[in-house]
Amino acid sequence: PKYAVEMAALVAYYLQNLAAKSERKEHISTRDIETYFKIAEFALPTKPQFTLPNAKAAGYFDAVGDGAYKLNAVGHNLVAHSLPRGKDDKSPTKKTWRKSTQSSSKRK
Repeated sequence: PKYAVEMAALVAYYLQNLAAKSERKEHISTRDIETYFKIAEFALPTKPQFTLPNAKAAGYFDAVGDGAYKLNAVGHNLVAHSLPRGKDDKSPTKKTWRKSTQSSSKRK
């Protein structure tokens, strides 16, 4: 992840789908952001309390109340299909089309 909101989506995805069954949870809070950003050695935002509201504004989460947020379909797809975006990223890239150098009049 490049941004804190993407990392928040990754944390939520991990806690919903990949963590040990006893540690799984459907909702995350600022406390989870602080804990899992540190574990992943991802730079903690200056004001972590704004990370989840910002991720909600980006469309990755739905608020469920009491400072808790649930990863929605957009956030799920971000993690499952768009991340990672590292040097060896194999995700599809936008194709650019070049005009053919052959003249169409030469075709038979």
